[in-house]
Amino acid sequence: MIASTTADDFNAIDAGIVVDEAGEPWMSFGSFWSGIRMIPLEWPNGGAADASEPLRLADRQSPPNAIEAPYIVEHDGDYFLFVSRDACCQGLDSTYNIAVGRADAVTGPYVDRNGVALLEGGGTSLLSAAGDRIGPGGQSVQGDTLALHYYDRRMNGSFQLGLVELDWDAEGWPVAHW
Repeated sequence: MIASTTADDFNAIDAGIVVDEAGEPWMSFGSFWSGIRMIPLEWPNGGAADASEPLRLADRQSPPNAIEAPYIVEHDGDYFLFVSRDACCQGLDSTYNIAVGRADAVTGPYVDRNGVALLEGGGTSLLSAAGDRIGPGGQSVQGDTLALHYYDRRMNGSFQLGLVELDWDAEGWPVAHW
């Protein structure tokens, strides 16, 4: 089990599980305190494989370090770390948006399309507010579908589930068709 307290520099929330090419399970998690972190897991119990300090995957580099909801997928031999950035849960004032980085290994380092490390504030924008859809984030990926939540201006800021088609461009980066 992993937990966080105010004495830790990480926040153990928003967990996402991924299995690497060797069949080893990993859990990414975190938000705001020190960015996105990761630990190895043990199967079949799902507990932490060791008590070492969690790996660092992404960091905004300035308070409040508004990055959370990690979700990692493998595509064509690369790993993609999807994250939500900025302010969630503010209704129509939400500034949440989704960014992504790519790595050769599940443990990183993750970089954006311009080569900027996600540990140094990088991240390629994937989806942000558009029209009446405000604050997309809290994402996960299944096949060619990006699941997320957002606020709908047409519905007085009602909180909605969005299922968005996801495909991959010629350079291997994800593209969301919102």
